[in-house]
Amino acid sequence: MGERDTAAKEIRSAADGMSRAGDVPEWFDWYDESRFESFAGSVALSVGKYTQAIDRLAVAREGITSVKQQAVVAFDLALAYSNDAPELAIEHATEALTLVRERQYLTALDRLPALESALAGTSWAKELRRRERELLA
Repeated sequence: MGERDTAAKEIRSAADGMSRAGDVPEWFDWYDESRFESFAGSVALSVGKYTQAIDRLAVAREGITSVKQQAVVAFDLALAYSNDAPELAIEHATEALTLVRERQYLTALDRLPALESALAGTSWAKELRRRERELLA
């Protein structure tokens, strides 16, 4: 079983445990619901389940209070939307870039190359580069 399969199995286990109060995996103590949804969305994104990723990341976005984590979730949402709704990808990327600029959380930029790659060869790639220059200058 690969790492992604293991992560998906653990997510299902945690979700099942959350539905039965108090019966969660030992590793779950670090997560609140928003962080869990962010993690689950990121895993869904990594295996190409974009609709599932969008659903989970949208839930995460509503509850996350950390500006740093908000930037990461916004980049993940941008990537999740990049194939079917590139205009929404640009919108979420703009949000993420703004948060990075405001908080100087450069680690979130680690998500940017995947988005650039997903939009490569489209007119949206040019728009993304324009916004990067504008917001990170």
